[in-house]
Amino acid sequence: MAAQAGARALHDPTEGGLATAVWELCEANALGAQVMREAIPLLPEARTLCEVYALDPLGTIASGALLIAVDPVNAGNLQEAIQNAGIQCAVIGRLVEREKGVMLDDEPMPRFDADEITKLF
Repeated sequence: MAAQAGARALHDPTEGGLATAVWELCEANALGAQVMREAIPLLPEARTLCEVYALDPLGTIASGALLIAVDPVNAGNLQEAIQNAGIQCAVIGRLVEREKGVMLDDEPMPRFDADEITKLF
């Protein structure tokens, strides 16, 4: 499905969470990113656990998620196809020129050398 929509890159954001995956994707492709925090889906249970344990959800394990870079022209069609398959999907941002940096709203995107969940051990 993603290949048919012209996906340019796929990345598993498991270890280090979404933020680290965005950084890795950008570094591998010499790009920057503009990500919108409010567009990132977060399960209510995950939000609660992160609040209770003072963890940043952008740096927690994201098993089962997939970061897909696709041409903006095809993003809506791919999102619809994924959602029609019963899978939650959201457009969270866009890739930009490297010089613009890796940004979360108007701030630099955090990067996690260790998954946030390791703070609990």
